[in-house]
Amino acid sequence: MGLKLGVMKNKEDKKNYERDGECDIPHDLMREILLRLPAKSLLRFRCVSKLWFSTTTDPSFINSFATQSSTRPYLELCFTKEDNWLFFSLAQKSLSHHHMDHITLPKEDRFINDFESILGLISFQYLNYFVIWNPTIRQHVTIPKPKDSWHTRSYLGYDPIGDTYKLLCMSNTSDSRPQVLTLGAQESWRLIKNSPMHYKTNNGKYINGFIFYEAYLRYEYYGTLVDRGCPLYIYREGLDRKTIMRFDVRSEEFKPIQMPPHFSHKTRHALVNYEGKVARICQESSFIILWILEDVDKEKWSYKEFHVPFPPEDPIEACDYSINILSQQNENYILNGIDDDTGELVKYILSGINDDTGEFIFIPLTMWCGDKEAYVFCYDPKKKCTRKIRFEGTGYVDNFKRGYKLKQWVFAYCFPNHIESLVSLNNLTFPH
Repeated sequence: MGLKLGVMKNKEDKKNYERDGECDIPHDLMREILLRLPAKSLLRFRCVSKLWFSTTTDPSFINSFATQSSTRPYLELCFTKEDNWLFFSLAQKSLSHHHMDHITLPKEDRFINDFESILGLISFQYLNYFVIWNPTIRQHVTIPKPKDSWHTRSYLGYDPIGDTYKLLCMSNTSDSRPQVLTLGAQESWRLIKNSPMHYKTNNGKYINGFIFYEAYLRYEYYGTLVDRGCPLYIYREGLDRKTIMRFDVRSEEFKPIQMPPHFSHKTRHALVNYEGKVARICQESSFIILWILEDVDKEKWSYKEFHVPFPPEDPIEACDYSINILSQQNENYILNGIDDDTGELVKYILSGINDDTGEFIFIPLTMWCGDKEAYVFCYDPKKKCTRKIRFEGTGYVDNFKRGYKLKQWVFAYCFPNHIESLVSLNNLTFPH
């Protein structure tokens, strides 16, 4: 059946349209036209007819829309204070089509960030809950962590073959096993059998069906204590080895990967998505060091080094807000630089890498307090140049602060390569 185009001038036209189903354009062609529309228009057009609704909510259409949406990614900038969120979207290629929205999400006393944008879904967590948020359709779900789980982090991953989302819950200690939850399967958290004894040390990074994170792998061995040639008792010892752990979202199997050579525990570091591959980024003096995992099976790493136009030292390291921000950001990678417009010394947090341009995207910490402008700082390692992208109309940020009586602390996050998603979170429910 196809779709009829035209203007329905009255209720009688609407009844005739819904009754006879006449069409001027084949349904397949209309489907392709709809796929090229922005999500906001599609959501509005769902009320046109039952056929339009069923077409745009069909799983195959939603998956095709995600593929189409990946060709027009957005740069998302979010401000949050407790349960109040303000976010801006900027088309990543043209730096246009800016829009702003406000949403209220659930809150809890202890907030833990671990933010990431995965196929249009933004995930983060509190002390006892994990939140998945689809800003495109303004839906969110709150998922309790496993019972009797302390000091845990949960990572969101996607199985592209099975078209399912899963949560991986990891502990900060080696005495507990990882657990996984398949969203929408009406199941509870379950232990992953035969998983290696390890514990995570930093935030995870989802890349093409896999979740990567740094961890300590636990090795245990037994020995015999001998006194004057006589065995006294058998003892057990454990050794921890730093590794990159890869979790296959589909098979739920873990694979430890040897760390890149000459890595340092002391420098700030993080895992990033670099041209579709996991990479370990760190700072040494005024350079960005990238170790890129070229071959997972052979554990082969390549090395890249970029000079950063920032000074290596920060004379205002002792500022209270800087210390607090550092503690809030955990392992996020932080650089220091001079603002070209104001001459002020600014701290920058690496938010990710622009897949289209290869630029490193940094967010200034000045947006976290005071009434500074909203912008992101971009560094192109190939052209060796920098640029500043301002979010126009961010006077809304000041109104946002005043409306919620915010004086200093406004947490800001930036998500490069964010796409629009039509995935309904109503289908991702699970039993409590």
